[in-house]
Amino acid sequence: MSNLIKFAVEFGSSAKLRAMSEAELIEVMESYELTQEEQAAILSREPKRLADLSNGDVYCVLFPEKPEDEEGEEKKEDKEESQNFLKAI
Repeated sequence: MSNLIKFAVEFGSSAKLRAMSEAELIEVMESYELTQEEQAAILSREPKRLADLSNGDVYCVLFPEKPEDEEGEEKKEDKEESQNFLKAI
């Protein structure tokens, strides 16, 4: 895995990194041994510049989390439906 991808994974999962100042972020990027071109692309916040670094298209998929109580309600409804079905049999 490239250093750029490792950094992107860490950045995406760390609120602390996303809250850093530009200077702090540059230090972290340097610790990942990112090139000046990679650092500039990240700091520009322009997806096209990041895509231009790769050899192909860049895709991103976001899977939002379900709130805890919604999941619980869905499971409860499923369980009730199953029980009603069994009673009908």
